[in-house]
Amino acid sequence: MQKWVLKAANQIFSFSYINRGEVLERDFFNLRKMLVIVSLDGVIFGLDSSDGSVVWRHWLGDNFAPLISTIGVPLFIHRTTAHYQRSGLASVVFRDSTSSAGVLVFFDPITGEIRDRTQLMTAIKRADVLSIAGKDHINPLLIVGQNNQVHIFPSQPDEVLLAAPPVYIFNIESSRISGAKLNLVGKELINTWSADLHLAPSEHIIIVKGKPRHQKVHSQGRVLIDRNVQYKYANPNLVAIAALDAVHQHLLLFLIDVVSGQMVHSARLPKATAPVHLVHCEHWIAYSYWSEKGRRTEIGILELYEGSEQTYKDRFDSLTPTKQPPEIISQSFIYAQGIQAMGVSETEKGLTTRSLLLALPLGGIHEVTRKLLDATRPLELTQEMREEMMIPYMPEIPVATEDMVNYNQTVHGVRGIKTAASGLESTSLMLAYGKDVFFTRLTPSGTFDILKDDFDHVLISAVLFGLIAGSIISKKLARNNALSAAWT
Repeated sequence: MQKWVLKAANQIFSFSYINRGEVLERDFFNLRKMLVIVSLDGVIFGLDSSDGSVVWRHWLGDNFAPLISTIGVPLFIHRTTAHYQRSGLASVVFRDSTSSAGVLVFFDPITGEIRDRTQLMTAIKRADVLSIAGKDHINPLLIVGQNNQVHIFPSQPDEVLLAAPPVYIFNIESSRISGAKLNLVGKELINTWSADLHLAPSEHIIIVKGKPRHQKVHSQGRVLIDRNVQYKYANPNLVAIAALDAVHQHLLLFLIDVVSGQMVHSARLPKATAPVHLVHCEHWIAYSYWSEKGRRTEIGILELYEGSEQTYKDRFDSLTPTKQPPEIISQSFIYAQGIQAMGVSETEKGLTTRSLLLALPLGGIHEVTRKLLDATRPLELTQEMREEMMIPYMPEIPVATEDMVNYNQTVHGVRGIKTAASGLESTSLMLAYGKDVFFTRLTPSGTFDILKDDFDHVLISAVLFGLIAGSIISKKLARNNALSAAWT
């Protein structure tokens, strides 16, 4: 019935663009966005973030089915609207329900106009966006078929592929993980390493999280109380893997460098069951689970540091051995609510303090500042720590109503939280999706780059005009004094 309703709606809106009588234009601070959402029933929506209205929609067909190898429907951005006189380009990847072959649909994310539809001859094993771009500023789509065939859409000239940095991908099958280097020109995968996680039959991998490709790290180190610097282990190739044993009730965490295959860290948490959520950001990993021992939700935090000496000053290199393994600092906290989804705020330069976003079963979205989830919070404060305004460790994270970003608007059935940067460093954009869709702005460190509404413009203008008049008068007086002094 649901598919029939969506198909009928698509027939009613035979043109994917819905004319609302206004011109779509961005604001000065990049706060107004086009929200592109793909449903599990094969409908792409373009929503205006300013009011939530549907700008365009497109039906992907009766044979639409999500990929077996992924959760949800992969959506990729290949070219943004930042390039003058060139429209944006996005794509969705899914499979044909009758043949299980992969299907690629390229479209304009602003107008919803379909640019190309490609039917592959094989099933899709992996899909991702390459970091290279030619003269058309398009980051091509990488497709790895079921038999490790490599395809690039749209195709790129050899000079662009040869100038591209090395590309490494990894694959997980059961408890075995392997890495390969991609030969872009020859369209082939070269196996580089393989490892076994030695998982029991009752242990299953439930989460695999890497870092976002465009994530910014503002500071490479952390200044300690004694004024020494503790450098962050900001490895862009680090992947966090969570495996759950529902029978024996324990959670396994693995941190693996997928370029070199190095096991950076592993941990085992007893008496832990679902639901499990995990986010990976900068040099830290936050995860949540249900503790059967305490009968409560607990949040854990892992922070990785290189130490007092920075190994990679310009660019991180996974193939260069480090002098010593990274230092792992861990801490756990009690959370008095259940958690349905987890996300982390994102800003343009990474300068603003990050916040952890937690979707609650009762419909709230809780914003927890990163300062509370600091693994280095001390039990007792010294005078130097008080001067640095450090927060002492408390096992429970407070859940205050003023920290709910959705206020009185209940958001049910949240399955995921996406964040993006705006033109203001203080402001992060957040989209929670599931049964409901909720969009808002976040200011984790306050609006330090925005004037307040009660800012006294008249007083500032009067002071400026007074200073200008004073400088002009002073200049004339100085000139007259210099002239008088020259005649005497």
